[in-house]
Amino acid sequence: MANKLLILGAAMAHKNKSYNLSGSIVPAVDKAVGVYTKAVTSLAKQREADRKIANNTSRAVNQYLDKLPENPELELLPEPIRNLYYNELNNTKASIGKLIGERGGPNAADYAPGTEGYMKITSEINKEKKYLDKLYKDAAKFQQINANWFNEHGNISTFWKENNPELYRGMSQILNFQNPNYTVTLDENKDWIISTDIDTTDYSPLGTFDTPSALPKNSKNIKVNLDDLDWDQISTPEILKINEQLKGSINNGLKGISLDPSDINNLRIGFNAMIGEDEGKLYSLMFDKLPIGNLDGEMPLLSDKDFIEDYPNFNENDQSTWPSFQEMKSKTIERLIKMNVDENTARLGKVNEGEIDTAFEDFSYEVAAFKNGISKLGNEATKKQIIDYIVNKSPYKGEINSSDGNMLLPKTSGLTQSVLQEFDIGSIVDSYITGGYKNPDEIISTIIRETRSSTDSKKTPRYLRQYNLLTQDQKNNYYSEGL
Repeated sequence: MANKLLILGAAMAHKNKSYNLSGSIVPAVDKAVGVYTKAVTSLAKQREADRKIANNTSRAVNQYLDKLPENPELELLPEPIRNLYYNELNNTKASIGKLIGERGGPNAADYAPGTEGYMKITSEINKEKKYLDKLYKDAAKFQQINANWFNEHGNISTFWKENNPELYRGMSQILNFQNPNYTVTLDENKDWIISTDIDTTDYSPLGTFDTPSALPKNSKNIKVNLDDLDWDQISTPEILKINEQLKGSINNGLKGISLDPSDINNLRIGFNAMIGEDEGKLYSLMFDKLPIGNLDGEMPLLSDKDFIEDYPNFNENDQSTWPSFQEMKSKTIERLIKMNVDENTARLGKVNEGEIDTAFEDFSYEVAAFKNGISKLGNEATKKQIIDYIVNKSPYKGEINSSDGNMLLPKTSGLTQSVLQEFDIGSIVDSYITGGYKNPDEIISTIIRETRSSTDSKKTPRYLRQYNLLTQDQKNNYYSEGL
C-alpha cells in the first residue's frame, strides 16, 4: 500500500516547463546580430555602387566575421559540447561569409534588390543568421540549466526524483560540470541530442554478494534534449505561507477564537491562488515530506490512510479512475483547511492565561450569566417578564435604577439625571421575541451602550463576536449561578 502514492503520482505527473532558461549570453548575441545586419546592408550597397572593389569582398567579409564577439562565457561549456559547438559556429560563420561574398562579388548584378536571385540568397543568409542566433541561445540555455542544477539541487522534489529516476541519474552525469559523461549530436532540426549511459544496477542486498563491486553491472542509454533537462522543486515559498497561516490559526485558538465560515472560505481562496495551475507545486505538496507545521521536521500532507479516503476507487490499471488535476488540487486544499481547523480547535481549550484580555473575561461572565438567565424564562415569556428579569435578576441589574414600561432608567447620582438618560428597551425585546427567543445580543449591546462608557460600548461588538466563537464548554466555564 505504501507505493500507492507513488503510483498515483506516476500516473498523473508530467513535467512542467515553468523555468526561465534565458541566458546571459543572449544580449551579446543580439548585439552581434545587429552589427552583422548593418554590416551586410552596408556591404551590399557598396558592391552595388562600385563593382570594381569586388576583389576586396572576401577580405571585408572576413574582417566582419573576425569582429563577431566571442563571449568569454562560451568557454565555460563542457568538453562534450564545446567541440561540437565551435565546429558548428565556425561552419555557420564560413557559410555566411561565402553567401555575402557571392552576393557582393563579380556577379553582384545577379543579386540586385528585387531580383529572384536577391530574394533567394537573402533567404539563405537569414537562415544561417537564424542558426547562428540559435547556437548562442542553446549554449546560454544549457549554461542556465547547469547553474540552476547547482543552485536548486537541494530543493529538487523527492517525489520528482522517485518518478523520474532514469532522467535524474542522467542529469546527474550531464550536469556534472567537473566530470561530464555524455556525448552530444544534432538532429535534423539542429537540436541537441544528449546521450549518456546510466547505471541501473540494483544495489539492494542480493544473495551472497557482499559488496556493491561484486554485483553484476547493468547500464542503460538514455537520450534527452535541452527541454528535458528540467525538474520540479519542493514548494518552499508555499510551505512558508502554509506555516504562517497555521501559526495564525493556532494563536487564534489560544485566544479562544475559532475559525468561522468566512475564515475557512478565505483559506480556500488563498490556497487556491497559491497553487494556481502548477502541477509540480501540487505534487510536491501532496507527496513530498515537507516541514509543514514544523520547519525542523518532515510531514507528508497525504498519508496512506488519507489516500484511501480521498481516492477509494483508484486503480493504476484503469485510467477512468485516475483523478484530475482539479480534483487533486481541491482535495489537497481541503486537507490544508482541515489542518488549520484541527490545530485551531486543539488550542481552544488551552488558552494561554498570559494572553487573556481581563476585560473580555469580565464581559464573558456577564454575557454567559445573562444568556442562561433569559433562556430559563422559556419561549413563552412576555415582554414584561423579560424586562423584569433585566432590572431585578440579570447581571446588569446593578446598573438599572428602575423600569417604566418599555423604558429603563440607568443608575445615576440623582433621579432627575436618571430620567434624562432613560432609554427604550421595549422594541429591542420585541425583536428578541420575534426572533424566537434565540439571540439576546442586541439587548446586551443596548444595555452596555446606554449605561457604560463609550470605551466599553466600542468594545462590545468585537467582544460579542469573540464570545460567540467559543465552544459551549468554554462558555459554560464563564457561567456562575451566583451572578
